[in-house]
Amino acid sequence: MSAGVAFVMAILVWLRYRIPGSIVGGFLIDLGSIWSLTYLLQIISETPADIELWYSIQTAFSFLVPPLFMVYLTRYFELDVKTIKRSIPIMVPSLAFAVLALTNGRHGLMWSNSVITPNNQVVVKHSVFGFAAILHLYVLVVAVTYLFMHMILSKRTLYKTRAVTFLLAIAIFAVTYALSVMGYFPNQRNMTPLIFNLLSSVIALVNPENLYKIDVLPLAYESLLDEMNDAAIIADHEYKLIWLNDAAKRLTGFTDVRFLDMRLWDILPDIFYFKNRRIIEEKTGVEYMDRVYDLRITSLIDDWGQERVRVFIIRDMTDVLEYSKRLERIVEEKTKELRDAERLVIIGETTMMVGHDLRNPLQVLKGLSYSLKKRHADNPEALEVFEKIDKSIFYMDKIVSDLQAFGKKREPDARLYPLKGLLNNAFTQIQVPEDVEIEMEFPEDFMVAVDWYLIQRLFINLLLNAVQAMPDGGKISVNAHKRDDANVIMIGDTGIGISEENRDNLFIPLHTTKAKGTGLGLAVCKKIVDAHNGSIEVESEVGKGTIFIITLPAFTSVTAPENTLLDMVVEETS
Repeated sequence: MSAGVAFVMAILVWLRYRIPGSIVGGFLIDLGSIWSLTYLLQIISETPADIELWYSIQTAFSFLVPPLFMVYLTRYFELDVKTIKRSIPIMVPSLAFAVLALTNGRHGLMWSNSVITPNNQVVVKHSVFGFAAILHLYVLVVAVTYLFMHMILSKRTLYKTRAVTFLLAIAIFAVTYALSVMGYFPNQRNMTPLIFNLLSSVIALVNPENLYKIDVLPLAYESLLDEMNDAAIIADHEYKLIWLNDAAKRLTGFTDVRFLDMRLWDILPDIFYFKNRRIIEEKTGVEYMDRVYDLRITSLIDDWGQERVRVFIIRDMTDVLEYSKRLERIVEEKTKELRDAERLVIIGETTMMVGHDLRNPLQVLKGLSYSLKKRHADNPEALEVFEKIDKSIFYMDKIVSDLQAFGKKREPDARLYPLKGLLNNAFTQIQVPEDVEIEMEFPEDFMVAVDWYLIQRLFINLLLNAVQAMPDGGKISVNAHKRDDANVIMIGDTGIGISEENRDNLFIPLHTTKAKGTGLGLAVCKKIVDAHNGSIEVESEVGKGTIFIITLPAFTSVTAPENTLLDMVVEETS
């Protein structure tokens, strides 16, 4: 018998450390094991004193352990925290009854007239406190049973699986305890310790964590599927519909789909491609109701290798595709800008070298042309040839100047100059035909804060373009006014105008619509204006003319230069 008891205890202790779950669950198994051990020791004891001693101990356990078991059940049933806190005070009377049972030999408050049967069972006559202890235990059983029954009968589906499991454990314990108290088991044996130990072990083996997952995870998954933006449709292996999330209901327009009542092609006939009523494969880029969708299919296989359900995820890719296209356009634009920047760096380096090498020969040609014109001043035919040579030299000189202005980075030395003097000096650098009228409308004392050299390059290019745009004559008009903290200068002509498709590319380097153009003139203008922290815009209408609008900051703190070459030019041309 001792060997059997030792073997049983070893098995129970092994279970205690092998069972997953909480410390409380393992502690209950330990208490149940001790309870069973005290009952076994009562059975194998040989003296009445030892039998009554072990009976008192195992009776104390019968008042103490079941309340702990019920607290454990309510704890792992995940009831309200307040319910758990309220369950703790029930241990106070249980502990009191356990102490009275252990000391009953001194006062006899729990039972009296104990009789020991031949098989070492103890039959007693319970006193008022003994019945109170039993009644207290059954009150706890009824309270816990009510909690579980209320949960099972409520509309809440969460925890119902565990409620049934725990309720069954409480019922088995209550019946076993009642039969043991009334002596209905064979030979009046007490089966409660063994049954309790088995129940606590089974509850711990079931593992509240697994029960929690069984109850909670399906609801969590359903909630996640409902919240996701992708349409999710679950169907069986024959494509009969089982469930649709909210996104799928919005996509299909079917808000009430009965279980296995419809097939997949009944709600989305335009998205899926069917052949003999079977879906061929997953699809991407499917157009449906002016949107683009991707279809993904997942099959769920059970433990026997059978396909149970199919999950169809329909993702709206319209916004993603549009965003992807925008990114591609941005990448193309940035790549083009990078290539243009690299090209411009090479052009800049080249133009500086070319401009420097061409400047000296041009100066020699100018000198030779001047000498020849003086020598042949009385020959009209020769002078006409020399005029053509001068025009060509001027054209080449302008190209060299544009090349150098474009290729060289220069910080503007801004000073105050009278706008009229700047324009008059620029007009002297170009040849204005007699059939081109010049009109300036702005105050005589209108001042601008600019770099003299750079602004001359700007005005020469714009005025020369205006002259070239009027081969049959016309009018060049220059207007200026102040606007807030800026000076606005408008240079217009009545020439052929600029088409809309060419207007966007005007300031791009090396872009030109002229047969002999270099594509640098307006690019240089844009660079000069940008260097002054200003802006340049163009308004044009084919057949009516073009207006360039230049906006420059008005630096009122800049001082005017003294006795510069510009002063002499202003005096000569005013």
